[in-house]
Amino acid sequence: MNKSDPSLQGHCQSGYEVCPSSDSDSQSMISASNDNDIPTLDRRAKKNPSSPQLTSPIGKKKERLFQFLYEMLQTPEMRPCVWWVQSHSGRFQFSSQNKEKLAEMWGRRKGNRKTMTYQKMARALRNYSRTGEISKVKRKLTYQFSDFILSRLQGEIKRGSK
Repeated sequence: MNKSDPSLQGHCQSGYEVCPSSDSDSQSMISASNDNDIPTLDRRAKKNPSSPQLTSPIGKKKERLFQFLYEMLQTPEMRPCVWWVQSHSGRFQFSSQNKEKLAEMWGRRKGNRKTMTYQKMARALRNYSRTGEISKVKRKLTYQFSDFILSRLQGEIKRGSK
């Protein structure tokens, strides 16, 4: 992220660079564009063995929203956007004034072409509550990591600092 970006002055700034990820939709369409006999809906699923590998290397998983949020919670410069309510229990809260800025950062980190909104990011958080990874707390803009996810994230940080 460019610290000199005037739209972000006084808001959620950090020294993190946002790297766009590859666009797998356009890549899968490129790899399937030579298969004219395949119906349009199936083109994305079928791989052309003669074309070069266009996907990311095996073992390189896309960053998930809860990983991004945990990283931002560990970054003091992000405190105006998101902060720990109870770090030992994994409870955190978004700023009502800066939640959109955080969502925009997440969208850029993912490499989205369109601007991510808090509404879209909150949908992902609701999906996490269905899987038990993050739950909504009965307090405005407050969520909590599950014990399993919190310990996993803390373990990733410890392994990364060695």
